[in-house]
Amino acid sequence: PVASMQALSEAIGKAVIDDPETAARFATRLATESDRLGRLVADLLDLSRLEDPGRAALEPTDLTEIARSEVETYRPQATAKRIDISMRLEPDVRVLGDGQQLGSMIRNLLDNAIRYTSEDGHVVVQLATADGRAELEVADDGMGISREAQARIFERFYRVDRARSRDRGGTGLGLAIVKHVAELHRGTVAVRSELGQGSVFVVSLPLALEDHPPADDGTGA
Repeated sequence: PVASMQALSEAIGKAVIDDPETAARFATRLATESDRLGRLVADLLDLSRLEDPGRAALEPTDLTEIARSEVETYRPQATAKRIDISMRLEPDVRVLGDGQQLGSMIRNLLDNAIRYTSEDGHVVVQLATADGRAELEVADDGMGISREAQARIFERFYRVDRARSRDRGGTGLGLAIVKHVAELHRGTVAVRSELGQGSVFVVSLPLALEDHPPADDGTGA
């Protein structure tokens, strides 16, 4: 993004007097690149915090309310693309977790689903419990992911289609953050997908036991 911003800035400087229309177009692209750089920095900071186990404060947390809140936050973004976003949430699903990290995990799943779903598409968020675990699913009917790409989708900076990801503004870190958060909460994340038929991301986390004491955050304190 930095190189793109520099090139666009130079182009604007040359075009601003002789070609105002081109200058305006470059200015819009510069704003887009600036936004992408900001999100990249934010994602890198999130990853650095996740890699510091001493920062985690795990306690019984209402995953239902976190999911509901994040869906409502993303609803305007979905509506702008005419994407229908719906929830099927079991009430009062509690896990032993860090509320901020769990919110970040769900935000990245929603952002990914909306970003790669075309207009008039659908995103469904489901939360249920089974066998002592919370099962969170974020499903879309977007472009889908090839079987080969699914093996690498959670790697940092990996993009299924680099050109298309760049156009859509992705940083390549969102799903890596999802995996980090799931694993820090003793959980797993997986994907089911077929090209042209959408994707389903499934996060499985252990439920919080009643009267569960706060988890050791790794500091030994």
